[in-house]
Amino acid sequence: MLLSFLINWYERFDKISEVRHGWFFATQSTIYLHTSIRDRSQTRYLKRLRSKGLVEVRLRRNPNRRYLRLNIDAINRMIDETRIG
Repeated sequence: MLLSFLINWYERFDKISEVRHGWFFATQSTIYLHTSIRDRSQTRYLKRLRSKGLVEVRLRRNPNRRYLRLNIDAINRMIDETRIG
């Protein structure tokens, strides 16, 4: 569910030219608002996505934002493996 949200959020930012070198931001409260996933769970799920090479994460404190970059190639490979699997 989180990965699906991040893909949609990326596409939203990309349409308004707010993606910088693949990076876009999503605050914890924004993710919660759209997915109902609480902060601790977000952190845990993002850690799993990072370990699978699907997303990179950078935290910026001023303003307090979580910047993300999706590895589209890895996401597509995962989807293809799921279809074949």
